[in-house]
Formats: sequence, C-alpha cells, structure tokens
Amino acid sequence: MVTLTKKDIFKMVGILRESLSVFAGEGDNRRILIRPGLKVRNIESGINYTVVDVQPDGESDLFINCYRADESTPGVYIRLSVKDLKKFERI
Repeated sequence: MVTLTKKDIFKMVGILRESLSVFAGEGDNRRILIRPGLKVRNIESGINYTVVDVQPDGESDLFINCYRADESTPGVYIRLSVKDLKKFERI
C-alpha cells in the first residue's frame, strides 16, 4: 500500500484539472460532457465564465458559448472551440 502525501494529491488534482474533457466514449457511444451551467475559469486571467450552451459544428467539433457579468461590465459573451477550452479549468 502506498501512502500519498499532500503534495502528491495536489499534483494529481492539477493533472486532472488541466485536461478538461469535452467528450466521453467513442463513435456512436460518444457523449458531450460540457453542459449549460458549468463554471469554468480562464487559467491565465482568472476570469470565471458560465457555459450557456454547446453547439455542434460538423461531426467532430463543438463551440461552447459562455457568459460572465460583474460590476464593471454588464455582460460578456465568448465563444470557445474545443482547442480554446484547454486554456480553461472547471471550477
């Protein structure tokens, strides 16, 4: 039996966070894991967004529409591709 330290656990959580998956399964069993209401954070800026909807673009790509609002801005929408999503983490 291996005993994990606090440092080991934080390292494992970091690895899981950096790979925000969009799909589970393959072929006909493939399902979209990103759903409206999911909260994501831009890793570089620290800004939080809420997923509004997920739109398919062809058979293999998706666009994720997100929204944020705070005191300084009435509302900001962004559109992320699957590639862009790598710059975000689930919160």
